[in-house]
Amino acid sequence: MSMTLSKSRLVDLNERISAVVSSGIPESITQESDAVIEECARRYIASQSKLRDRADGRSREATAKFNDAVGGAKARMRAKANLITTELAHSLRREWSAELLAGTFSLPNGERVTWAGATSAQHDLRASQLEGLAAGDLAAAAIHRAAIDDLRSAAVATLGELR
Repeated sequence: MSMTLSKSRLVDLNERISAVVSSGIPESITQESDAVIEECARRYIASQSKLRDRADGRSREATAKFNDAVGGAKARMRAKANLITTELAHSLRREWSAELLAGTFSLPNGERVTWAGATSAQHDLRASQLEGLAAGDLAAAAIHRAAIDDLRSAAVATLGELR
């Protein structure tokens, strides 16, 4: 609306809006003209839109930072899982029984292979997949532990109560 208003009309609207704000009585707007009320509504909507845009931006930024932190933590946990499984593998007694060799396992693409017929690369794919799952489970468990800490610190029952 203010785009089509003359400069003097806009100055008048600004003065009327300032008077309402200065009065400290929000209900006094009901005594103003429709043009003043309409301009107040337009300005309010514009300011709320800006606030929402800023909040959305902050939310996206926080989500990106959280995802980066989780991604880094998962990579570190995956590397630790690899160290653990490699160390454990060196301590295993190697008995490749007929029963084990006849068994099958799934690769990340869904293909099933037998223990007897799986290549070194296929075993590596499966081991990496399992280490990734273990790291993901540890990351999820860590997030739950963080939630528990926050709940206990705030003395509330649910995360929804923290808002």
